[in-house]
Amino acid sequence: MTPEEKNPKAHHQTVRGARLALARRQVSQKSYRAVLAGEITLQQAKAIGRDGAPATDIGQSPSGPGTATEISPSASTGGTQDGAVRPPQPLSRISKDDRTRSCLCGCRRETRGLFARGHDMAMYRVAREHLTEGRELSDEQREYLERSGKMERVKDKITQEKRKIGVKRGDAK
Repeated sequence: MTPEEKNPKAHHQTVRGARLALARRQVSQKSYRAVLAGEITLQQAKAIGRDGAPATDIGQSPSGPGTATEISPSASTGGTQDGAVRPPQPLSRISKDDRTRSCLCGCRRETRGLFARGHDMAMYRVAREHLTEGRELSDEQREYLERSGKMERVKDKITQEKRKIGVKRGDAK
């Protein structure tokens, strides 16, 4: 451990976050040391990235954190310091709340999964209407019905019902 790690100016939770960010390669070693020394915040260090370094003499007041001015080369040019080109990085991640879609049964309710609660059973009705009345299925509905085996179960159920009706009429099959 370095002397900064033993007696940092930053809060212990900030030190822990900085250590994790360093391990995950989100910040550079220089930024990590600057966070421990209280020169910049952890958010500023993450904004600089792992390829940049904090400005140590520009814009710093003696009593508080300064401002980071150096930007990683990959942020603007798509390349690194050694000239290698990396694919562009996402600006932000999609929140779990933003991952909604329409229910697969066709009711148009918004849901995070394939179906709204309890609507997976409605797919039996959709499959029955498809087989008996010629209802059109979307590719996604067709794939789900085939993959889950519900289409086969509905076919079997329709066959059983036809046999039962035939027995009641007296038809022999």
